[in-house]
Amino acid sequence: MVTQPRMAKYFLEHAFVFRWTRVQVGAGCGSDNNPLEGTNRTQKDAVHWTRHALLKFGEVMRHWLGHKGRDDHGFNQKFNSAVWCNATFVLVVGWIEQKFGESVLETTLDGTPVLLLPRERLSSRINGLPNKARAKLYSQTAARFLAVMGDDASKVLTAVHADPLIANLHDLLDLSEAFAMLTVALYNSKLEATLWRMMGVDSTLQHLQPLMKCSCGKYMHYLVCEHVIFWHMHCGQVTTPSTFKLVHHVNKGQKFGTAAAGYPLNMRKIPKGAALSSAY
Repeated sequence: MVTQPRMAKYFLEHAFVFRWTRVQVGAGCGSDNNPLEGTNRTQKDAVHWTRHALLKFGEVMRHWLGHKGRDDHGFNQKFNSAVWCNATFVLVVGWIEQKFGESVLETTLDGTPVLLLPRERLSSRINGLPNKARAKLYSQTAARFLAVMGDDASKVLTAVHADPLIANLHDLLDLSEAFAMLTVALYNSKLEATLWRMMGVDSTLQHLQPLMKCSCGKYMHYLVCEHVIFWHMHCGQVTTPSTFKLVHHVNKGQKFGTAAAGYPLNMRKIPKGAALSSAY
């Protein structure tokens, strides 16, 4: 029989000991072989697909490696254009204009301060509800979300088992995407400096708010996402690049950044620790 303690022990031994994402792997360490395969093609192009003698090839590689050292982050000039793009800043500026910062929940998870930004899965369900019902569902979902996002596998499995709204894996995944969770990014100094530079944040502004990381899949892949960009813009650190043109289209009578952007506004903050209030 598979009991909760046995399942928790299995996950601790076979799952949580591994590093799964580019966020968790430190700077200069590979997390997949895509760069290696791409580099192989680049090297062949550089020598015009000619098989040189070993000493000649070694000289070419010596020169190349001198510019691509594992500790040199200088060649990282910009974020991936799939995220750092005009469309992202149109969305983020819309959130800023509609004061989306008032929707952010400030709480803790396992003693660590976290910020919760509501995502489309949640807002699509609460938009249109009366204010009191919307706030209640918002607060309850935040408490359920925090219960299944902790590091203690045994507690998480207990919370999943006790949640009457989680009947299968789809329900669990749906809940895990209700919020984007921001925490302080405790990276090494070189990677942190690189990310600040690529976001265009001057050293005089970095003290306003620590560098944040996000729980969303986009951030885990690219080390940047609309949630992180929004928060650092909200804190006065990130500005829209001058090369982007913030042109957007909205339906008649509908403000950009509200339902069109998929996010609720002016939601009540839940108490510290995400405890539910009887006032609801």
